[in-house]
Amino acid sequence: MPADLHLHSTASDGTLSPEEIVAEAAALGLTTIAITDHDTMDGINSALIAGKKHNVKVIPGIEINTEWKGLEVHILGYYPDMFHPQFADMLLTLQAARRERVIKTIEKLQRNGIDIDISDILAEAGGRCLGRPHIARALIKKGYASTQREAFELYIGPEAPAYVPRFKLSPEQAISIIIQAGGVPVLAHPGVLARDDIIYYLLKHGLMGVEVFHPDHNARQIQIYLKIARKLDLLITGGSDCHGPRGKKRGLMGKVRLSTRYVEELNSAIKNNPTIMLPECKL
Repeated sequence: MPADLHLHSTASDGTLSPEEIVAEAAALGLTTIAITDHDTMDGINSALIAGKKHNVKVIPGIEINTEWKGLEVHILGYYPDMFHPQFADMLLTLQAARRERVIKTIEKLQRNGIDIDISDILAEAGGRCLGRPHIARALIKKGYASTQREAFELYIGPEAPAYVPRFKLSPEQAISIIIQAGGVPVLAHPGVLARDDIIYYLLKHGLMGVEVFHPDHNARQIQIYLKIARKLDLLITGGSDCHGPRGKKRGLMGKVRLSTRYVEELNSAIKNNPTIMLPECKL
């Protein structure tokens, strides 16, 4: 029962729709997947319905962008009740902040002589969760850059003229709200941070798992995070972080295949949480 518990769809910055992700997962022989879009769960219901059609178990998830000591820290949430009041309010806040950031970025680009407006970004985003990858794609389409990396380096990255700082939700806040909504908070790709002390710090604030298996982790890092997770009795997860064939090149779907053992441990954590609303209730 191989699983991929870190996938992005067109609901955020992926290039495959939730339905396409489920169909591709079935074709690859994956039996369980998690849709973990950035700061939104808009694609979950479509994925759940497709999962029933293709006999693929879909775990509702999310990846929340936070900041800790100047580092961008991503917190994965599995099985949160998207209708929980505090969780729903957080999503509204995050979406409003994303839209405001995009508008400010467009204004900076225009002041730098770039012919671009909000309609170009909406066309790339499909009217869903807005983000800088959509701006990058619009810049590529208009001929201002040839790749997303170039678009970020020249225009919208941290050192570029049109950069706008993001809304700063803390990882402690994200973890707390995920738990309130009955979900399981997991630290995404800790190897990217190169700050293992964050695991110990966030454990004190309710962290329940670590994404051990990830394309950006080498064999040595995987062993390190396996050891830490077992020592601290944390859940172990993993996934490809796939954004689609035309998205970020971090990983292709199924590149990371999580074993049944770890999926069952995650599911057991949910079964032991009486506040959780199971995904079937969302259809």
